[in-house]
Amino acid sequence: MRYNFPAIVLVLALGLGSPAALAETETIGSLHLDYDNPVLRPASPAQRRLVAAYRAAMAGRANGGQMLTALDHPASAACPDTLEQRYFGAYLKRADRIAPIPADAKVIFVPLRPGTDLPFAGGPMTRNPVEPSAVLAISYRKTEGGKPGQTLRLISRSLIEQIALSDGQWRIVRPCLTQAGAARARQRMDAEARAH
Repeated sequence: MRYNFPAIVLVLALGLGSPAALAETETIGSLHLDYDNPVLRPASPAQRRLVAAYRAAMAGRANGGQMLTALDHPASAACPDTLEQRYFGAYLKRADRIAPIPADAKVIFVPLRPGTDLPFAGGPMTRNPVEPSAVLAISYRKTEGGKPGQTLRLISRSLIEQIALSDGQWRIVRPCLTQAGAARARQRMDAEARAH
């Protein structure tokens, strides 16, 4: 006999409380994200403005990509205006990546030391047009399903954006493709064209 208990039921049955009560930390290479550290929560007006605008963009679905573009650091406009760069930019802001952020999401700003090597920054495929000075990190959990005949799923999601100040406002640093990155984007574009 096989039992298939949803993970959330098992957690609650063990008396560990709700998923939101679990300590949340994440380490990506040298970057340590402590979502429970109150010192890292948005405190300045500029930080709170970025979080509010980011939440609005992520809730925007139909025009969320355009709303995210409005949050880009001006230096990102220095990326070459090529088909490959536009494809990459659209990929970063595509509609299936845009979803509302729950009100109880944990939001932190993690300062970066100059020259910090961010493991998710694209390596030889991308370069930043301006050095990020912080990371905006958002973590949340939500459940999906649970209707008769459906499996209840607990989904954890982290959103991590590299950011830098511009005229006193926090902005998202979108990377530019290098030659290697443009070649990879071209391969994907060609593969997608062949598939259609």
